Amino acid sequence: MRCNGILLLFIFILVFNSSFAEDLPVIHVSKKRPEVKAKMSVFFDSVRYVPLETTDVCLLGLGTMGVNQIGDSLLVWDSDNCFLFDSKTGKFLRKIGHRGDDPESFRMTYGNFYNPYDNLIYFFGDYNSLVCYDLNGEFVGKIKIPMSSNWSSSKCVIPLDSTMFCAFFSNCNGSESKRIILFDKSGRIVKIYPNYHFVKTNQFVYDSNDGLFLSI
Repeated sequence: MRCNGILLLFIFILVFNSSFAEDLPVIHVSKKRPEVKAKMSVFFDSVRYVPLETTDVCLLGLGTMGVNQIGDSLLVWDSDNCFLFDSKTGKFLRKIGHRGDDPESFRMTYGNFYNPYDNLIYFFGDYNSLVCYDLNGEFVGKIKIPMSSNWSSSKCVIPLDSTMFCAFFSNCNGSESKRIILFDKSGRIVKIYPNYHFVKTNQFVYDSNDGLFLSI
């Protein structure tokens, strides 16, 4: 009897699902999708390809992160190195700085920037500092990012002019007191814009995607 009951229940479910499926609307989707072509001429008047010199001294890795044109030169960097090339011929000119742990090295190329107001290139260094080099690749000095620590550090700094910088602090721990800091080349704080959004919890909060700071 138990087996017969299970069999009847199975047949009932099968018939119910079949009748229910017949009442559902069917949407036919074509396998062929319309081909959309984006023409570069819509966005640019002309395009020029510059093959960069590739030798052992200027070899870029797969993690090439960005390109910045500076006058007649191209500043190109990957996760470990930063090189300067001729923008017309692609010829390698020189290496800018180096990654390491000595006093004149930078810690990472992520977030680096060229300051058009003083013609210097800035990288993030150890101990929450900015390491700057000139276009000849020579070390110029360091700038301490104020109010930075291991638990509260800025990963985005932009130049406002030749002497002033703007640093953005994400609210990673939920209790960050400041949001934006304006400071000069000596590391002196000029103005602080506080954070008004706090996360009150007994647990540790970490959100690496908190906030997006854009410069235009």
